Amino acid sequence: FFTAEGKIPAWAAGFSIYATTLSAITFMSTPEQAFLNDWAYSIGNLAIIAIIPILVKYYVPFFRKLKVPTAYGYLEERFGPVMRILGSLLFMLYHIARVAIVIYLPIIAITSVSDINPIIIALFVGGLCI
Repeated sequence: FFTAEGKIPAWAAGFSIYATTLSAITFMSTPEQAFLNDWAYSIGNLAIIAIIPILVKYYVPFFRKLKVPTAYGYLEERFGPVMRILGSLLFMLYHIARVAIVIYLPIIAITSVSDINPIIIALFVGGLCI
């Protein structure tokens, strides 16, 4: 399931990794920061594009060669199950906080121009995310 039996090209896997970093944060905060300050904030988002060739050339083939389905499989193989569990827990905590922000940003935008209840918007946006 995770590896698609090695049939996904490395470039497609790299772009998939890039696509997972896009969210309401990217589309709402980057233009705002560029308008309020300067374009320096957007360099971080553009750097992700520069990292894709590195992912395609080194990381994806590295994990394919090891035949581990995820980075957590590599952590377990290299450092043991405790590190895999710790890495997984930290990943989950990070993404729970990130999803909360991703859901909250559209709520701020929509409630600033309408009288819709923020809880209804949160349920709708949360439903779309799931």
